[in-house]
Amino acid sequence: MTNPSDLAHRVSTLTAVFLAMLTLVLGLAGSAGVIQIGEDSLIMILLGAATLTALILYLRDFDWGAWIGAICLLANAYYLAWPSENFLNGLPFLMNSHRYLSVLYGLVSLAFIGTSSGQLPSMAPASASSMKTRPQSALREVTEEMDESMFKYSLELPDGRRLGVMDDYRVFGRKDFENLVPRRKLKYISLRHFLIRRVRGSYMLKDLHSTHGIVVDGHELLPGEEVPLRYGSTIDVAGVLELIFYPKREERRITSSSRGGRPSPR
Repeated sequence: MTNPSDLAHRVSTLTAVFLAMLTLVLGLAGSAGVIQIGEDSLIMILLGAATLTALILYLRDFDWGAWIGAICLLANAYYLAWPSENFLNGLPFLMNSHRYLSVLYGLVSLAFIGTSSGQLPSMAPASASSMKTRPQSALREVTEEMDESMFKYSLELPDGRRLGVMDDYRVFGRKDFENLVPRRKLKYISLRHFLIRRVRGSYMLKDLHSTHGIVVDGHELLPGEEVPLRYGSTIDVAGVLELIFYPKREERRITSSSRGGRPSPR
């Protein structure tokens, strides 16, 4: 089933692409003399081409293309709100409706950048605790030669590899998984997607208002919801990456008691 936020983003993106192409086509038609809009044709070509290029770059996983595309759409809206006389004379059917078209461009721009929030920095309000700056160590692949006691816990990947985590408090986001998830899917993971922290000897996972959500042991978390992690808990990140949580060895007996003693990882 399609996520409503995904559907809204697809619709706004397709509409933005259509409006960019419409602007470009009108500009090219004016340049070719099909419609008489004078030097306004060059302005429309530039606006349409810039908007379309930015949107294509965004679809090619360059996140900053979303901002440029939205700004270009707003520039289109501004131009259509106060067009020149040549433009209106060349397109008489817009004489009384150009401002409605301007509003449409503006609304699509806002809808597009709004539904792109999963790929852009989160605008959700952060709690006082989450705003604290905490140093974080890099994730390290666990190998047989390593002393596993150096890690607080590990996250097992679908291919059996494990990532060791050395922090009792750690925020996970897109950059942590950029070499593990294809770029076309990586954008579904928010920059700050979820938090794992230790509370009184147990580990908790909290959704950081991620756009595409997180599922722990089959339970889909609400924005900001926090749940306990157990030995062998499955963590589905945005539907694009599944992880398995394993605390370090001395904690396994405690955390596995509620799961019926799931087999230990390799």
